[in-house]
Amino acid sequence: MVSISSTLELSGFSTFLPHRDVVVANLNGRVPDEGTIVEATLACHSGKPLVLYKTDVRSMLGGSDNPMVTGLGDFESINDSSALPAAVERAVAIHSSENYPKPWNLAHP
Repeated sequence: MVSISSTLELSGFSTFLPHRDVVVANLNGRVPDEGTIVEATLACHSGKPLVLYKTDVRSMLGGSDNPMVTGLGDFESINDSSALPAAVERAVAIHSSENYPKPWNLAHP
């Protein structure tokens, strides 16, 4: 992933995820959309602030969401769209902190 991104950037292209300031993942539905999960995982992996958004009460685990999904957003999700701006600001501030862990480096030595 890193080498593909580097190659494209050296050729003058902007890569998809790195140009975003924050990712808001819409988890509505009995199970979240696969593409949303991929994007949320990429955001988490690359160190981008991530906010999980879900207003739907349906879930495949009897009222609980999959912890492997909610763990991407520190087990917190927003269920009111009016709360999204504050949640995004909070996520950006947390990720900007010097104490926040840096993203994993999967580049091969």
